[in-house]
Amino acid sequence: MFERLKEPRPDVVMQVTEDFRTDTRTDKIDLSVGVYKDASNKSAIFKSVLAAEKQLLDTQTSKAYVGTLGNKAFSDLMAELLLGRAFCAKQTAVVQTPGGVSALRLLIELVAVANPDAKIWVPTPTWGNHLPIIQQVDVQCFEYPYYDSSTGSVDFVAMRDTLINIPKGDIVLLQGCCHNPTGADLSTCQWDEISEILLATGAIPLVDMAYQGLSRGLDEDAEGLRILAQKLPELMVAMTCSKNFAIYRERAGVALIQCKDADMRPRILGSMAQLAQANYGMPPDHGASVVQNILSNSDLKQQWLAELAEMRLRINDIRGALAQALRVETNSDRFDFLKTQCGLFSLLGLTPEQVGALRDKHAIFMMGNGRCNIAGLRSEDVTKFARAIADVVRSAP
Repeated sequence: MFERLKEPRPDVVMQVTEDFRTDTRTDKIDLSVGVYKDASNKSAIFKSVLAAEKQLLDTQTSKAYVGTLGNKAFSDLMAELLLGRAFCAKQTAVVQTPGGVSALRLLIELVAVANPDAKIWVPTPTWGNHLPIIQQVDVQCFEYPYYDSSTGSVDFVAMRDTLINIPKGDIVLLQGCCHNPTGADLSTCQWDEISEILLATGAIPLVDMAYQGLSRGLDEDAEGLRILAQKLPELMVAMTCSKNFAIYRERAGVALIQCKDADMRPRILGSMAQLAQANYGMPPDHGASVVQNILSNSDLKQQWLAELAEMRLRINDIRGALAQALRVETNSDRFDFLKTQCGLFSLLGLTPEQVGALRDKHAIFMMGNGRCNIAGLRSEDVTKFARAIADVVRSAP
């Protein structure tokens, strides 16, 4: 029967990664995969994570199942991290998931069960896995404008003009901070206006929070989400610990729903558990327990916050240095937007041909749409990268 399967399109990120791996040049640079790399170009383990793991190994007495809903203590700590003072346990249904992808999948499946007619609206552009997840669940999907490539910022007028016409009960997918792939985030005023629009239309936000703490700070990056939580009766959140705890392979995340009232919570939580049981059974324990140990121990939490701040500051420093180097090498302000954006990613506005030239001539690997992982650059690579971009831009027909 498998003869009927069509050859799938190769995953573009994994293909670039494989091309980088097999390239024999010693000066090659990988700016494709979305992982943070330190000054030595390594995705190192946080010291706070290592300490929390040791604590876990010293005290853990069982490898028994954790249950479909996962680690409740971890989930509650994640809810507090996300919602702050807006967190109300009696009106919040939250479950542990195997990372952010599973959280998104579970929430979208729940939408399909609760309201089969609901449509999901996603920003254009958006993270490359959003559309495939939605399409696999077979929910109708539409796009709304988000990014103005001419300014490197959010095209808020076009975004707003679309959101005001989205029907009641439809879902609006928003990225909480460090927008992937653009690096362009909404301002506090814009989040406030979006909350008023959604309150008026009855559309429901689904916030993908993958990078909390990597833009301005832990609480600052959750500001938009908390505005929505304070003003709207319902919202959904998919959150992952992969980036801000640097535990990528451990797959720790949560799916969260703020319910209209406390009476709705048992029904929603039970439905989430049922979907989780049919999907992955139950989530892995290790990563969630490590994060729980960090957040419930004041010393480990302070150590983690310091390491997170170091990560954030390095990303912002690289952004500023790259913007300045590109201004010098291109003799223009074309790339100044880099220093006003945030997070790991930016769209550099390069054509696929220019990206190909970066790979072939300069051993620099990035996504074909021009998405660049800023955190993949070492300080000593910034000038080389800027000169390479200037070269391919000048050489373009």
